[in-house]
Amino acid sequence: MKKSVAFESCKEILSKRSGKYLIKPRKNDEPFLGYCQQTAFGGGWLVFQHRYDGSVDFYRNWTEYRNGFGSMDGEFWLGLEHLHRMTSARKHELLVELKDFDGNYKYARYDEFAIGSEAEQYPLVKLGSYTGTAEDALTFHKDDTFSTKDRDNDSWAAFGGGWLVIQYRCDGSVDFFRNWAEYRHGFGSMDGEFWLGLEHLYQLTSLRKHELLVELKDFDGNYKYARYSEFAIGSEEEQYPLTKLGSYTGTAGDSLLYHKGKKFSTKDRDNDPWQTTDFQGDDHHNATDRFLPGFAYEMIANKLEYLQHKLHEMESTIKEDRKSFAQQIQSNMALIEAAYANHVKLREEIQLLASKKDLARFVTISGVDLQSISFESCKEILSKRSGKYQLQLNKNDKPFPVYCEQTAFGGGWLVFQYRYDGSVDFFRNWAQYRHGFGSMDGEFWLGLERLHQLTSARKYELVVELKDFDGNYKYARYNEFMIGSEAEQYPLAKLGSYTGTAGDSLIGHKGHKFSTKDRDNDFGGGNCAAYWEGAWWYDKCFSSTLNGLRKNNTAFGGGWLVIQYRYDGSVDFFRNWTEYRNGFGSMYREFWLGLEHLHRVTTARKHELMVELKDFDGNYMYARYDEFAIGSEEEQYPLTKLGSYMGTAGDALNYHKDMKFSTVDRDNDVSTTHCARYWKGAWWYKGCHNSNLNGIYKNSVQGENIVWNTYKRYWGLAYSRMMIRETK
Repeated sequence: MKKSVAFESCKEILSKRSGKYLIKPRKNDEPFLGYCQQTAFGGGWLVFQHRYDGSVDFYRNWTEYRNGFGSMDGEFWLGLEHLHRMTSARKHELLVELKDFDGNYKYARYDEFAIGSEAEQYPLVKLGSYTGTAEDALTFHKDDTFSTKDRDNDSWAAFGGGWLVIQYRCDGSVDFFRNWAEYRHGFGSMDGEFWLGLEHLYQLTSLRKHELLVELKDFDGNYKYARYSEFAIGSEEEQYPLTKLGSYTGTAGDSLLYHKGKKFSTKDRDNDPWQTTDFQGDDHHNATDRFLPGFAYEMIANKLEYLQHKLHEMESTIKEDRKSFAQQIQSNMALIEAAYANHVKLREEIQLLASKKDLARFVTISGVDLQSISFESCKEILSKRSGKYQLQLNKNDKPFPVYCEQTAFGGGWLVFQYRYDGSVDFFRNWAQYRHGFGSMDGEFWLGLERLHQLTSARKYELVVELKDFDGNYKYARYNEFMIGSEAEQYPLAKLGSYTGTAGDSLIGHKGHKFSTKDRDNDFGGGNCAAYWEGAWWYDKCFSSTLNGLRKNNTAFGGGWLVIQYRYDGSVDFFRNWTEYRNGFGSMYREFWLGLEHLHRVTTARKHELMVELKDFDGNYMYARYDEFAIGSEEEQYPLTKLGSYMGTAGDALNYHKDMKFSTVDRDNDVSTTHCARYWKGAWWYKGCHNSNLNGIYKNSVQGENIVWNTYKRYWGLAYSRMMIRETK
């Protein structure tokens, strides 16, 4: 029996790649397409609502909310029926993630969540305990039935429901004589009297059309209301004017039309058109005589406002008439574009079914022609969802799966190498680099032959994205990239102009052939790929090697964490305390991991230490200690533990045991001389050293060099690598 390509839940999916998957809650259920979030909060989450840009209208009817709407490539609602089937099949929890317009993130998590059936009106039947940062705004709705614009299931019947309260006054407990900032942001409490805020009001009314309801009661309890068919206010730059006010209906009378078009005013922001003047003596009486009484003036002003309103309506009608003819011409074109978009969407959703085996089963069952759902390049794909797609370079070529990155740098990128956790061994032979290895659900290499076919078929650019172990991001971008054929040994044939933040470490490899541990095509004296345990377009040997070891997992049984690495003098190790505490350099070249990391690792569990050394003639020596630990920064990172020695280099470290760490700006040694400054390094100096592996990189006889006194005394060394490994 063939295994189904559908999963009972997102939690059953082993992949850490978020994307679309087929979900089948129960054995006899019809599968549906769901979006699984596989990284946040441990992964395994089914997304049933996603909003981020307002591109989809969520003011929908009952049928649409039951069946779902939108697209998983953008904003969407999964559907109440799917939600009911999922939450009734097995126990679920709920996570709500929120961001405001300034990007501030909050979340609410509930340890149980379920909704009832359509016959029950999809009630919120289960809602567990709350944890989070957003506060609990959902418990209030527990056990309530779901409502839409055409299905009123709420407990409030006034004016059909669905009203957002923007101002509420009932007892005078809140002072409304406030300044501009308070009216902009809002004040009070929604448990009592409050004002929502002008900025919220502007954002809401500018996004979509709203109506306004004003409810009033006098002190005898007599109720009146005023309702306007449209309402909107402008931005803060415009001083939040009352830009739109529709037709009036109600019992309170229309006292708001007079204010239409006016800016908002507070006690500290005067935006009204009325200028107060102090009159003196006879001038006061003359001025009063010249002005109409207040009531008559208001009547005339209201009439003028009404006539102006009608004039605006006439102008709008004329503009709409002019647009109508153009819209009719465009309508047929819009239908054609919609049909094409649906076709593209279908192709993309079929493509994202997942693995090659799943796709093969789908093709067998459905009879779909694989070529019809393939693309010539990632750039041809309109979807903004990164994931697996089928590429077909030419009509007669066989389609093959690739991973397309559809968001970074504008999207349309084909990923041909991906490394992030060291789970895949990249120290491979020629055949494996030719055909590719790894999994697109994790770390992988696409394959040199695919890369040659792609870059020789049409013009490509290259982007290299990098992160160090502290999460610092850099990138390098080249406006052209191509590699040659296998007959040419897959050379880096074309590499265009560089832009970026990582520096150009690839130009030195341009024109060079690819080398692996079993195929030496470099210009060095030995096999660079074998020596540096990676495969690359080596010269002699490299400025970059992105297929090298992420950490040492082979020497002396593997499992070693490299804490210091030096081999060419490209990085200055004469640094200050802060730099030695935090670490410096690049793990693809020379580096120091950092004292704070070292302290945390060695105090968490027991570790041993390995020191590897080479002189400038290539002679190798090592020193191994069965225990190693350093103290905290408060203690000045002392070498607190150093176990028994074994090796070939001699023991030049025991002299430094229990010593504090010293740098050029932090003298912790016991000598009258500032050892770190004098010997131009940083170390657990005593008075002063028997070893100085962070000294100057130089081929000479000087104590300030990289030295290990029990091996060649003060002769400078060409290579040092310090590593630690957890011991049982």
